[in-house]
Amino acid sequence: MTWLLRPAIDHNLFNDSQYSDVEIHFSSSWDRTKETSIYHCHKAILSMKSTFFRQKLDSEPNAKVLQVKDDRDCKDHFEAFLKVLYGYTIQPIENPSREDIKGIIDIHRQATTKYGSPDVQAAACATLQTILRHQKEDPCLTVNYTEMDLHDDFESYVVCYYRDCGPYETDMGRILCEFLVKEYTTLLTEATLQHMIRESASFARDALFAILKHGGIPHLTGDEH
Repeated sequence: MTWLLRPAIDHNLFNDSQYSDVEIHFSSSWDRTKETSIYHCHKAILSMKSTFFRQKLDSEPNAKVLQVKDDRDCKDHFEAFLKVLYGYTIQPIENPSREDIKGIIDIHRQATTKYGSPDVQAAACATLQTILRHQKEDPCLTVNYTEMDLHDDFESYVVCYYRDCGPYETDMGRILCEFLVKEYTTLLTEATLQHMIRESASFARDALFAILKHGGIPHLTGDEH
């Protein structure tokens, strides 16, 4: 992963043993060494930033060690998530690769589906939106990504981008649809939505949820007034 994680402040408490009052022992079936990774953490931060860890600490208030076993994510994925939870910022790079995009989506997925961390979720989503808004090349399809291309062939672009995300479809779909609905509402047409439905039921679902979340589309629903 070539995108960068940087502390937002000079002295970040990530893995800081001096003030630590609990350790996370992380293990994953994805790590070939089968070694347990140890992180020096802080109950107040974990409880404040993650519902997963707050529930663990509520059930074990005097715990000195929290065991975390994950069959989906490796140490690198978990550590990236934990850094963002501790306030690291995700620095977008110019023309990121597909793997870079997946790395950010991994952070978003962990925050959303396992660890319950709205701040981390928002940070990952904001980074993806920045990439989508400013980069010159598409990270998945390596085609030109410009305002003109989006306007000229919005329907096929959106569908191809979403479909090309493969196993990351759901996570990318939610973020992508959220971005598109907020930034390009006027480009969504009934034909585009029908195309979404034909291509992917989950794509159509994500798009419609995003549309509803942002109050519908006036030029489709007749609610201009």
